[in-house]
Amino acid sequence: MVNFQTPSQAQLAERLGVGKSYISSVENGANISAQNLNKFAQALETDVKIFFEEDLLSLPLSAFRRIPHTPQEEKEYEKQKEAAKKRIRRDLNKLIAAVKIIHSEDES
Repeated sequence: MVNFQTPSQAQLAERLGVGKSYISSVENGANISAQNLNKFAQALETDVKIFFEEDLLSLPLSAFRRIPHTPQEEKEYEKQKEAAKKRIRRDLNKLIAAVKIIHSEDES
C-alpha cells in the first residue's frame, strides 16, 4: 500500500539539505525560489502545482498521488489502482441491486 504520511519538518529538512528553521519560515509564508519549490515538491513526492491551488478540493485526485520512482513502484501503483476500480465496480453493482430491490418493494 502507498504511504501518504506527511514528513516531519526534520525529515523534510533532511531531504532538502536545509535546516528546520528554513522549513518553518516557508510554512509561515517566507518567499521561496522556484528551484526550491521544485525541490519541496520532489521531497514531498508530489506535483509542484499543488502549491499554487488555493482550494485543494478543486484539484484532481491525481495531484495528490505519490510519484513512483521506480518501475516496481509504478507497477505496484497500477496494481492498487486496478484493485480499487474493481472494489468500486463491485460496490456500485451492490448499490444498484439494492436500489432496484427498494424500488420494486415500493411498487408493490
